[in-house]
Amino acid sequence: MSWRLQADRALQAEVSLRCGAASATWPLPFLEPRPVRPAEYLPAPRPVATEMLVGAHHCPLWEPDQPQMWDNVLKHPERTPALGYYAQNNPEVADWETTWAIEHGISFFIYCWYRSSQGGAVTTRYGSAIHDALFKSRYASQMKFTIMWENQNPGTSGVADERDLLDNLLPYWLDSYFRHPSYLKVDNKPVLFIYRPEFLVRDLGSVAAVNAAFAKMRAACQAKGFDGLWLLGEYRGLDPKRLTLMKELGLDYTFAYVWPVPNSPPPQVASDLQMSYLEKTQEMGILPQVVTVSQAWSGWRDEGSIWKIPPPEFEALLRRAKAFCQGLPEGELGRRLLLLDNWNEWGEGHYLAPYREYGFGYLDAVRRVFAPAAPAHEDLLPEDIGRGPYDQPFRAHGDFRVEMGLVEGVLGQEGTAAQEGHIGVVALFVGVYNLIRGPGRALDVHTGDRLALGIGGGSLHDGEVHATFRHQVDVAVVLPRLQLQAVGQGLVPRVDHGQGDRAALQALEHIAAVAVGDRRGVVAVRDDQHPGQGLLGLGVAHEAVQAGGQSRKDQGQQKQQARDTVTGGHLMHSWWKARIPGCARRG
Repeated sequence: MSWRLQADRALQAEVSLRCGAASATWPLPFLEPRPVRPAEYLPAPRPVATEMLVGAHHCPLWEPDQPQMWDNVLKHPERTPALGYYAQNNPEVADWETTWAIEHGISFFIYCWYRSSQGGAVTTRYGSAIHDALFKSRYASQMKFTIMWENQNPGTSGVADERDLLDNLLPYWLDSYFRHPSYLKVDNKPVLFIYRPEFLVRDLGSVAAVNAAFAKMRAACQAKGFDGLWLLGEYRGLDPKRLTLMKELGLDYTFAYVWPVPNSPPPQVASDLQMSYLEKTQEMGILPQVVTVSQAWSGWRDEGSIWKIPPPEFEALLRRAKAFCQGLPEGELGRRLLLLDNWNEWGEGHYLAPYREYGFGYLDAVRRVFAPAAPAHEDLLPEDIGRGPYDQPFRAHGDFRVEMGLVEGVLGQEGTAAQEGHIGVVALFVGVYNLIRGPGRALDVHTGDRLALGIGGGSLHDGEVHATFRHQVDVAVVLPRLQLQAVGQGLVPRVDHGQGDRAALQALEHIAAVAVGDRRGVVAVRDDQHPGQGLLGLGVAHEAVQAGGQSRKDQGQQKQQARDTVTGGHLMHSWWKARIPGCARRG
């Protein structure tokens, strides 16, 4: 079941979903309506002049074969990017990012860069955003880029020794990046960010060895025609000992990938704390800094402090940060560069690229602050010119990943319904469990007076998935051995019938019937090995619960029925699958 929402004018709307006793509301911005004018390709971007260089950290985790990276976004549909659940290896995706960035005053991206092994020829992970998308994109020449070396994993992402750094890693960077015409260079020096510079002491043996290696890197860059190499180290704190260590290592500047903001504060507190970090770092005077401004944070599993600065307050913070940079000493890199956190960390909760909740709100704030003289412009979405979608690889891995995300999004990570006394919606996509969560992940379901659907939080022993059901206080169902067995590319469940199992399954049928009678929709379990003996597989209890089994030939139809009818009048998975763009004009 799906709807297409339309608005005859630009507005900030809200959309609400009720699912039994649970409900949720999300903001949904509508841009000014405009007719669709199909185009062969997106038009050439129109960059704006800025008063200083503004860059944004870029998270390149959205590989076509890594759909699980979107799991946390599926629980937060308000985060849906304007590009959808895109594959980052697409050059057209890179051109949209380039267009949106440079038309709003962002002139370079800092790509997280991952080495997959050390001690030999360089191999990388998550490199398609640069090599397959940016380098092959039509508008690559208009966008600058740099890299942040993610060297935090011991034994794989760093260097084995100085020779590995100077003979393997640095030549790779020089040939692949530094000499590229779009790589960011300031005063003819490539700019390199290092995520964990202190780990190089472990790799190279001492602080002095790191300092000497950095000097050799700068000399090697000069031998290739550059005037040196800017080295910036990541640190997000105020410990003078850490800053002193970074200075002794030979780094030129410190920067933060994100600022730690504790206790889930309101926007003003989050803004004030960031400015406090900047001011106190400057007061210590140990190592010069390049300013980072953070927009939000939530953690990949919504852990820890969760906070967000909406666009109006973010614009005010940008103005404060800009004024701070203008007060730094003449000649410092920090007076000429400012970093934004983050372009597209969708899973970790910080992002500036256009998306469903605020549309172009953050980018428009950047444009107003750093390109105040820019003329009026019009923001385009892919749908405006008949382009996209860009999520085909994600879809190829199974729509059920989206559907499970919907259940988590409505019921919460632990899945507890909001009101006692309701069975709610029980959606067990066991038959495609391998596609949803990957092998080796446990699925525990416990329902009592309140519905609880926990994903990945239970125990898994020899392939068993344990589930316990209770409807109010009068029906108790225990399935001691609900196993998963491989069938083709997926998994289907198998029940080992033991003493009392049949009664338990009949009780489960009763629970399903009660829920269906209350029009809440249940995906039940049916047994195709023992016709008439209970529930296993992907049976859909929608209008009635029918006992009896089905052949394997029929299972595909049953799964499709699950996809089509797991709505029970309420669970609207097709709507959530977001054929609505990230920020809608018409819905």
